[in-house]
Amino acid sequence: MTIIYALLCPESGEVRYVGKTSMNLARRLSSHIMGCECGRDQHQPKNKWLAELVRKDLVPLIRILERVPDGESWEPVEMRWIAHYRAALGKQLLNSAIGGHGPNGYVASAETRAKISASGKARAPYPRKPHSAETKAKIAATLTGRPGPMTGKKHSPETLAKMAAAREGRKLSESHRAKLSEVRNGHEVSPEARAKIGAKVSAAAARKRAEKLALEAQT
Repeated sequence: MTIIYALLCPESGEVRYVGKTSMNLARRLSSHIMGCECGRDQHQPKNKWLAELVRKDLVPLIRILERVPDGESWEPVEMRWIAHYRAALGKQLLNSAIGGHGPNGYVASAETRAKISASGKARAPYPRKPHSAETKAKIAATLTGRPGPMTGKKHSPETLAKMAAAREGRKLSESHRAKLSEVRNGHEVSPEARAKIGAKVSAAAARKRAEKLALEAQT
């Protein structure tokens, strides 16, 4: 069973928040009080209100609004009660959303967005320091003799086709070409590798000639 409940101000008796729970009401109230001053939601209106009550040594009242039997949807029931008290109380109701799953209808204030932005910028990664020569040597020693991830394996024809399609029409920038040329400078290619490269180039050229002839035949 799901319970739709309301938190009431202990001083005025007004409803300030509508929620849902499947746990004991005393336990749910305790979790509200325990979490109002910690975590990322401490700046929400409901938690600010609860924190003020705690500082006054006060505890909100909790009251059952409606019980939803198992198997029935509680979302429209919660949304109906929130809409009811929103119409009656306006901003006095501290729910940030219209109810149901997720933050539907919630719009963060400019102050909240600024805090989120500042928090994200504070967590931005700093440029990583380059490895020392000693660390590089340790990494090289660890990797020496270790087979590569594709050693003894071959890509499937489907994977090869996807890789070829992804490369189709791609042009390398001049800076990229220069870097590749620098890396390959002085690198000796074995006769076997030369033969494989030559066979691939010849096959590609033959394929292009065949495609050209086919287009000419159609016209």
